[in-house]
Amino acid sequence: MRLLWLIPAIFMIGHLAACEKLDTRHKKTVEERLLDSFSDSNEDLRARIGRVVAAAEDKDYEFAMNELAVISATIKLEKDQKRAIGDLMRQLRYDLEEEELEDKPDE
Repeated sequence: MRLLWLIPAIFMIGHLAACEKLDTRHKKTVEERLLDSFSDSNEDLRARIGRVVAAAEDKDYEFAMNELAVISATIKLEKDQKRAIGDLMRQLRYDLEEEELEDKPDE
C-alpha cells in the first residue's frame, strides 16, 4: 500500500520531462526554424538564407522580404520550408509596421 503513491509520482515526473522537451522545441525563433528547414539544401541556398536571417536581425526588412519572395518564386520548396518562409515573412511585415508606427510623429 505504501508504494501506491509511487506510481502517480513516476507518471508526473515523466509528464514533466515530456513538457520540458516541448517547451525547448517551441523556444526556437522564426529565424532558427528557417535555417533548420534549409539545413539539407545546397551551400549556395543556405548562404542566401543566412543573408536573409542576417538582414532580418539587422532590421533590413525590405531586403529580407524581397529575397524570401525571390526564393519562394524560383525554387521548389518543401512543406516545412514554405511554412518557415511564410512565418518569417509575417514576422518581418509585423516588425516593419511596428517600426513605421514608432517613427510616425504623434498627431
